[in-house]
Amino acid sequence: MFVQIPPPAAVAPSAWACEARGPIASPAALKPGLYRLDPRRTRVSFKVSRIGPTSIRGVFQDASGALTVRDHDPTLIELNVSLPVARVKASSASATAALKSAAMLDSVTYPTIGFQSTRVVVTG
Repeated sequence: MFVQIPPPAAVAPSAWACEARGPIASPAALKPGLYRLDPRRTRVSFKVSRIGPTSIRGVFQDASGALTVRDHDPTLIELNVSLPVARVKASSASATAALKSAAMLDSVTYPTIGFQSTRVVVTG
């Protein structure tokens, strides 16, 4: 299952997407209902490759969110995820501080990053 999320205005659409993976044999097998993300089993990671000669890798800890299944049609699935910017951890302490700064994610002004799916495309 692939969930495409709209990009921020400053990022090219091809560079911003969310892939949901899990032990589900078929998305159509999901029962209608609300499924909450388990923060202990959820990992939101990233890689920024255009900052200087090296890449920055990191994770957002304590992500929360839900998957809503309205019918047995997987294209009706909705995904909402919330990432606390204060809980971002990068490959170094200086990279973490830079990410949280007003020049990048601005964790003081924007404490949360929110994602909402716009469509689901079933592949395979």
